[in-house]
Amino acid sequence: MVTWMKEQDNIDVHFGFDVGMGYFLIVYDMRLAAYIPDGTEFDDVRYAVSADGTGAYFTAYTGTHRQGQRVSVDTMRKLWRAYGVYKEGMRGLVMSHLENIHGIEDRM
Repeated sequence: MVTWMKEQDNIDVHFGFDVGMGYFLIVYDMRLAAYIPDGTEFDDVRYAVSADGTGAYFTAYTGTHRQGQRVSVDTMRKLWRAYGVYKEGMRGLVMSHLENIHGIEDRM
């Protein structure tokens, strides 16, 4: 797995490449993370957004992972751009010698 993280105020964006997930993007809202569950209705809301309490409210992937939303490589490229991580991701994949996996040089 090759993964990076970009913090944007209370939002953490994790992105990269994994054999099972393919290219991926996971968006966390740290205000919703249940570090110390307090048993209140607010906890119910946090766990409804993210079953594991991490605050992850959006997961997209191109592989076979089956957790989150499976998308095409073209859509992932748009998501990486929308969340401002496209350049960092591409630079990181090239440095990790993964730029040719699944034709990333042509399709991402």
